[in-house]
Amino acid sequence: MPAAVGGQQAAVVCSPRPRSLPRLQRTLQRLQLSEKLLGKRLAFVTECSYSEAVDRRRDFLERLKRNPQGIRFSELERIILRAGFVFDRARGSHHVYVRGGRVLTIVKPHGTHKTCHPGDVRDVIRFLEEEE
Repeated sequence: MPAAVGGQQAAVVCSPRPRSLPRLQRTLQRLQLSEKLLGKRLAFVTECSYSEAVDRRRDFLERLKRNPQGIRFSELERIILRAGFVFDRARGSHHVYVRGGRVLTIVKPHGTHKTCHPGDVRDVIRFLEEEE
């Protein structure tokens, strides 16, 4: 499928989304070699759709609903931050996140505990379901 790149006719090369910087660099090097061999300018396009990201989030939420035990604080925090909450403050092990007028408090496990309390996980699920 031809495309215009820099005012020149170019072929489009589709590739799965690279998962790391070294893979992306190798892919770009191959692209430059192909340009030299073909004598054409090539455009590099990766596949990354919004629906895939939404599906992954939905799948993760389903996993949380089925089993709220065994969720690490880092995983729960990532979900909270991606949902639009902003870290407000921490006092000891209590971390407070705010979005709009809503306040969410999560207790970070410490000592021998490695996972969050299932009640905290259920609170996050409830907050995220209310937004949808």
